[in-house]
Amino acid sequence: MSTFFDTLNKSFVDVPIAADNKISTTEFLDAADSLQTLFDVLGSAAFKPVKNDMGGNIKKIRDRQAAAPTLSETLQDLVLNELKEKKHVATEGLLWLVRGLDFTAQALRHNTANPSKELADSFRDAYGNTLKPHHSFIVKPIFSAAMSATPYRKDFYAKLGADEAKVQTQLEEWLAALEKNVAILREFTTSKEAKCSLTKLFTIASSNATPPQPTTTMPPKPRLRLPTFQRPRPPLATKPPPHRPTSTPTPTPQQRPPPPPALPPSPPSSQKPPPSPSSPSPPPSSSATTSSPPPS
Repeated sequence: MSTFFDTLNKSFVDVPIAADNKISTTEFLDAADSLQTLFDVLGSAAFKPVKNDMGGNIKKIRDRQAAAPTLSETLQDLVLNELKEKKHVATEGLLWLVRGLDFTAQALRHNTANPSKELADSFRDAYGNTLKPHHSFIVKPIFSAAMSATPYRKDFYAKLGADEAKVQTQLEEWLAALEKNVAILREFTTSKEAKCSLTKLFTIASSNATPPQPTTTMPPKPRLRLPTFQRPRPPLATKPPPHRPTSTPTPTPQQRPPPPPALPPSPPSSQKPPPSPSSPSPPPSSSATTSSPPPS
């Protein structure tokens, strides 16, 4: 009874790896192209962006191989020879293809090692470890939606084949070979030789970049600024200074004014004091009335 792995045009098990860990370009690309059918087994249109991204990176590498076949027999030779020509299209394609294959390998490995986990959990964890750190905020929601659209675990493994024991054996062989290819390519893309070539390439590209030429365009029209109404801010409350009682300094003996001179005593008065208006005046005496003679 056939399984999904029997229908693959090329398996990663059949990819030749030399003693110096150089991977054959043609067989590797055929195996990666066959892996895309795994997303069809997942049976969700949400995986179409994932499949298209992987297919686009495979095409970049194939185009370079077709342009320089004698310099691209292995993936490592393809990358180094392309970087010598100050190009990096296929190199970037291989870098992203390895990330996509690593994402698939980690998701399946996590799911086979955890029989109680659903595919959505395994693919979501693998995406966070591989592709998500390199995706922009526009691409992340697209891939996150694909992770949530995975089928149930039992339905997925049933689509791989009716013979469960055969499926598990073939899956383990195919997955181990995929992990080996990914590990070799990850080590190569992060090696000193590849990183130095990429650094020199990007430095030359940035230094040769021509500055933008000024263009004669009409000056922009002044924008009409409408008045903005803002609520007036209340004045800041100022705290009055603390009250400090003023103390009058006590003058010193040198500062005290001299006392005023004493007034002389008044002499005794010989005149009698005038009578007070409240006491009645005495009546005239009789001697005064009889002493003057009457007029003749």
